[in-house]
Amino acid sequence: MKKDKPKYLTFPVAILKDSLIDVSDCVSNAMNYCLYDYCQRETGSKDNLIDMAGQFYGINWGNKSGAFNSGKKIYESLSARSPKTSINTTMIFDFYKNHKTEFKLLFFLAFPLPYVLFCKSSPTQKLPMSI
Repeated sequence: MKKDKPKYLTFPVAILKDSLIDVSDCVSNAMNYCLYDYCQRETGSKDNLIDMAGQFYGINWGNKSGAFNSGKKIYESLSARSPKTSINTTMIFDFYKNHKTEFKLLFFLAFPLPYVLFCKSSPTQKLPMSI
């Protein structure tokens, strides 16, 4: 049996800014951003693109139109050059669905921090392998 490769959501780190207040909402915003971003990179009808994005990420948006519109609003409010992070969908879903301690939330927020600090002046710069 072939094991599926993990999927990652790539989104601006700024989306996580209110995670200590409501991590589920921030993670939902990240998923909505990725939905809209996926639709921008592919061609087809809006409904078909939303379904394709759902299959790609393993996400079933309850309110597809609402998620798309929310993602569009977030996407358009942030600079294309904003520093981004990629987080495994398994971790994203875990933080979306399950209550976490403050320590785990802080660890979750610290996860993308080295990338942001290193790439602050150049969001397209890659991390050196030694970090």
